[in-house]
Amino acid sequence: MRSTGARVGVLALLGAAAVALFIVLSSGDDGDEAASTPSASTQPAGNPQPPAVETIRLAGGAPVGGVETLEFSQGEQIKFRIVPEPDLTEIHVHGYEITRVTSGTKPLTISLPAEISGGFEVEAHSRDGEFEIARIKVEP
Repeated sequence: MRSTGARVGVLALLGAAAVALFIVLSSGDDGDEAASTPSASTQPAGNPQPPAVETIRLAGGAPVGGVETLEFSQGEQIKFRIVPEPDLTEIHVHGYEITRVTSGTKPLTISLPAEISGGFEVEAHSRDGEFEIARIKVEP
């Protein structure tokens, strides 16, 4: 009798765990955008999604969230977006010697081929000086 009671208890426990696991796994849709975005394995093979473009927002003379390192492989396309502050005049990518003039707070996208490997500083220039907003790392 003891073994029958123990079996029933174990089965009841396993059933409760299975129900709890089902509830937890099926309640993953909390309205988060990432939950509704199809993964790479569920996307049609003929319609690949473009990679996300990193956006750097500037406020108070610094990048919001701090200076980030953007990593690329040589031969890829370096692409990032900047949301500047009103007093910025230009964005400069050292090493590649790319300079883009800003226009108020209008977002600016910088895109160039990753032809040179190494580490490169991205600076914002304003009337008051310059400050680093990102680092680009290009691996060979």
